Amino acid sequence: MNVNYFKTMGMFSNFFKSKPEQEVIFANEGEAIYALIFAVANVDGRATDSELSQMIKILGADPVFGEVNWGTLLMTTKKKAQEAGGSSALVQPAVERLSVDSKLMAFIYAVDIVIADGEIGVKEEELLRELRHGLDVEEDVAVAIMKALIYKLKTR
Repeated sequence: MNVNYFKTMGMFSNFFKSKPEQEVIFANEGEAIYALIFAVANVDGRATDSELSQMIKILGADPVFGEVNWGTLLMTTKKKAQEAGGSSALVQPAVERLSVDSKLMAFIYAVDIVIADGEIGVKEEELLRELRHGLDVEEDVAVAIMKALIYKLKTR
């Protein structure tokens, strides 16, 4: 993948423009990060079991999640997505709930999920561009993250 695609930012798609059909409230930053990454995994219409497993693997090392029950968190997130009108409607409220430091970590997690299967589709590239801007991640930082995670993936 060419990591310089961040330079081609166009109009935001519906990913950040989706408005929840009802107010979405996250109890904490962990819940907001999980919802954001869940929406990333669903960008192509549905999150596969391998993507959900990868989410747990990636997020499980973050102390913000502590002793979380992953099954309960998944069910809570799915319910919020359904009530809000889809997983993309969770993105803006999740981003608004995150601190500056958590925004950077959420971007790293999003990139890790997107590249996990070794393929990055057009929707996923568009999503990462939007997330970079929505999470206020500088372009050079985003490119460095992409390079590092692609290298990690290639050396597994």
